[in-house]
Amino acid sequence: SSVIRAYVWKGAVAAWKSSTKTLAIGTGTETFAFAFYQYKPVAHNLTSEWDFLYNKAHNEYLNYLTTTGILGLGSYLLFIGMFIVFFIKIQNSEFKIQNKNKNGNCYHRSI
Repeated sequence: SSVIRAYVWKGAVAAWKSSTKTLAIGTGTETFAFAFYQYKPVAHNLTSEWDFLYNKAHNEYLNYLTTTGILGLGSYLLFIGMFIVFFIKIQNSEFKIQNKNKNGNCYHRSI
C-alpha cells in the first residue's frame, strides 16, 4: 500500500542522512536491507508488513541515493541527462538535414 511505501521511503532518507559519509557516498551498494533495518520508522512496526525485510527502496532514485549517496545519484542523473542531450542533438541535426532536402538546398551530382 502507499502508506507502507511511504514508510520505506522515509527509512531510506533517514539511512541516507545518518552521517556525513552516507550523505556523500551512501551506505554501500546492495546494502539497503541493512540500512533500512537500522533506520526504519517506528510507525512501520504497526503495519501488516512490520516483519518484512526490504532489499530495495521501491524507488530507483531513492535506492541510488541511499546506497551510493550524492555522488552515485549525481553520476546516474548526469548519465541520463547526457543521453537525453545527445539524443536531442541527433534529432535536431536529422531535422535540419530533412529541411535542407525539402528546400532544395542540398546539391547532388548526377552520374
